[in-house]
Amino acid sequence: MCDTAYGAGGGNPSGHSNTAENAYQNSDALLEINHIARYTSGAEFDESGTEIVKYNYKNGYGYSVNGAESSLDIIDVAGQNNGEINLVKRIYLEDHGIEAGDLTSVTVHPKGKYVAVSAPAEDKTEKGKVVFLDAEGNLLNSLSVGSLPDMLTFTPDGEKLLVANEGEPSDDYQINPEGSISIVDITGNPKTLTAESVSALPFTKNMAPEDLRTVGPDAEKDYLNMEPEFISIDSDSKYAYATLQESNAVAKIDIQNKKIVEISSLGYKDHSVERNSMDISDQDGKNEMMTAPVLGLYQPDGIAAFEKNGETYILTANEGDAQDYEGYSEEARAGEIEGRVDLNAANFAGYSQKELDDMAEDGLFNDGNAGRLNITEQHSFKDGDIHNALVSFGGRSFSILKGSDLSQLYDSGNEFENIIQDEVPERFNIDFAGPDEYIQDDRSDNKGPEPESVETGKVGGKTYAFIGLERTGGIMIYDVTEPTAPEYAEYIYDETNTDISPEGIEFINPQDSPDGKARLMVANELSGTISTYSLQ
Repeated sequence: MCDTAYGAGGGNPSGHSNTAENAYQNSDALLEINHIARYTSGAEFDESGTEIVKYNYKNGYGYSVNGAESSLDIIDVAGQNNGEINLVKRIYLEDHGIEAGDLTSVTVHPKGKYVAVSAPAEDKTEKGKVVFLDAEGNLLNSLSVGSLPDMLTFTPDGEKLLVANEGEPSDDYQINPEGSISIVDITGNPKTLTAESVSALPFTKNMAPEDLRTVGPDAEKDYLNMEPEFISIDSDSKYAYATLQESNAVAKIDIQNKKIVEISSLGYKDHSVERNSMDISDQDGKNEMMTAPVLGLYQPDGIAAFEKNGETYILTANEGDAQDYEGYSEEARAGEIEGRVDLNAANFAGYSQKELDDMAEDGLFNDGNAGRLNITEQHSFKDGDIHNALVSFGGRSFSILKGSDLSQLYDSGNEFENIIQDEVPERFNIDFAGPDEYIQDDRSDNKGPEPESVETGKVGGKTYAFIGLERTGGIMIYDVTEPTAPEYAEYIYDETNTDISPEGIEFINPQDSPDGKARLMVANELSGTISTYSLQ
């Protein structure tokens, strides 16, 4: 159950009207979920007052990246008072003499003695920093890493820190630094770390698989757009897995040997089959799931790992992202390229050539159909300048991969949109224009509910996945105890819209929790709030 401020779906929904093939499975392992407390950063709407949050079991504090203030907010999670989480201290790197353009991520050492934050340079194409602070926020050390450090995490054994250096190009696209992974050896005192403690693992041209998605204006330099977004590490601290979102790929890193050992392209999602139907128009005046002659790039953002029977399983939140800069953009509307489209049935499992030709003749490119769908001009299904398929951004789903070979075992297909349509249709593919204003169906043409983040945790002997929907809001919860056959459990969301746009999720094990119950912390970027929930 949830308190009255929160809605929850679950039980045995009938599924959308598409057919039994499309219906989602429902777990009988439902959770009792209670909202406990909230931290309010005080930031204005859409100023990123809370982005990433991590919990320290040693002192009961949370550490939250505050984009509005370019600060690290230390908050008292364990000592919450009557549903409110209070700010303990706000840390500004400039007060420690460190110049930075922003703070992007935070992580807590497994022993709880100190934290690390990632700080890009004021010019994001230059080298950024990792800053080490003690548990109270006092400066310990700082080290240079790669360009645009966007996420960082400690290995479970506490001996290494891994940093995803995204290496985005400049807005005019004249400078495009390489993406890389930094591995910091932290076996000693963080105060004694030096530049020699940092190993750089760049993504180079010879690493790119033949089927890697080409992106960018220069095919000879497209390897520079292998930009690591998020990292997860297995329980043995042996391998790390990083999403390369724009490239639609996942990388596997051998931590001990400090080597990128594999890059695997994720392929395309065929929206011509019922299992992958979606709503493709924001101007059709209705919430309507349909098959379409569209191939979707998965393009995951968040990633999480868990173990079962000796295998590591990788979960990805398939958000989608385009390169869209002043100097180069790959984005277009399907209707804008109608004259350069010749759909080929060989690319779709769900249509014959005659059906595709008839669709093109019967208004496929109208705004009420696929005309406004955001697509990429850069993909593999082209004959010169002619598009033989429409290719969209994001899988609108979460997937499970095997860590051993990075093969896909499962994808949730169209379930997120179907679940919301069934249980809370007023939230279907919404986009928030303000804290009290949202537009239904507004994101159907562009990545739908936009799954952003994913975390896993065990409650009552079951393993659950928690997937944050950046646009629609709320958390999808799946029972993934059997990784090859996940089951939908619940969808929780804030009916009052006090919490909007989950960006970061932190699962707290019962043994680390202030009250002995598993907890979930959710940082909501648009609303600048963090909410905690108990799970039983």
